[in-house]
Amino acid sequence: MGCRKNPLPKEDRNREFGKDAFVVIKEVDRDDPSTFLLEGILAIKEGKMTTSMPGAIFVVGVPGDVIVGGKTFSSRQIILLTSEHEYILAPPGMTVTIPGEVEILGKAYGPGKLTILQDSKMPERL
Repeated sequence: MGCRKNPLPKEDRNREFGKDAFVVIKEVDRDDPSTFLLEGILAIKEGKMTTSMPGAIFVVGVPGDVIVGGKTFSSRQIILLTSEHEYILAPPGMTVTIPGEVEILGKAYGPGKLTILQDSKMPERL
C-alpha cells in the first residue's frame, strides 16, 4: 500500500484552520447553487473579511449540494480555504478550531477543537 498524500499545501500544514473564520452555508439559491448565504464567526484582518483568507472553514449547513470555488460539496461537509486559494475537503484526522458556538442543520457546536472524521463531515453530535 502506498502513502496517502496530504492534500494541504506545505504552507498550510501548521495553520490553525477555523480560528479566524468558521462559517456555515445557511441558504442556497435554487437557480444558482454557487450563490449562498453565510452565517458564523469571522474577523477582519488586513482590511479583508477572513472568509476570503487562507485558514477559513466553510460547512455546508443545508441539505443537498452547493458549489464553492467551482467544486461541488455535500451537506455537513467541512471545506477549507488553502493558501493557494483552493477550496478542499478537510482531510480526515486533521484537527480544526470552532472559535465560538455555531448552528449547523439545527444542531449547536463549539467552541473547541474538532477532529475531522473519515467522511470529512460535521459529526451528528459532539
